[in-house]
Amino acid sequence: MTYNAQRALELLRLGSGRPDARFREGQEEAIRHIVEGRGRLLVVQKTGWGKSFVYFIATKLLREAGSGPALLISPLLALMRNQIAAAERMGVRAVTINSDNQAVLEKTDDRPEQKTMANSTQQARNIDGSLAIGAQALRAGPVLLVDDMVDSRWTLTVAAWLLRSHGSGEVLPLALALAGHEK
Repeated sequence: MTYNAQRALELLRLGSGRPDARFREGQEEAIRHIVEGRGRLLVVQKTGWGKSFVYFIATKLLREAGSGPALLISPLLALMRNQIAAAERMGVRAVTINSDNQAVLEKTDDRPEQKTMANSTQQARNIDGSLAIGAQALRAGPVLLVDDMVDSRWTLTVAAWLLRSHGSGEVLPLALALAGHEK
């Protein structure tokens, strides 16, 4: 897809509620990378930088071009509420997936955090069987799969496999931060 810089800026201003908003260094480049389908992308920035604008603006631009839904994995309910509000201001239909609702992708049980595992084999065993496709129908088409905090990469791998095996199109993984990794 061709990136539309003017539309991206318009969405930033809608989402932030500020008519004078400008992209921070690296935000627009990350959005362009996703929209143009250049492959995997890792964005590591501090809290408050605007990572949620990266994936919501990219999602909106892709949806306007006919692409499928985006999935954001975030453990912080308060942050998700703020992100959902910003997404809705941009015209992104956004919902939370938590213990109160049915989702496309669901946790089947509680497991130890991936970062507590000693190695990749343990992490793979820990995540195996912990996710399932929910009752909602999956649309065919590309899916932007976003994990805001990556401990092992296995969650993205398993989630992408489940989505693909249940009829989604190409799954585009986006990791926003790596946990427990030095610079």
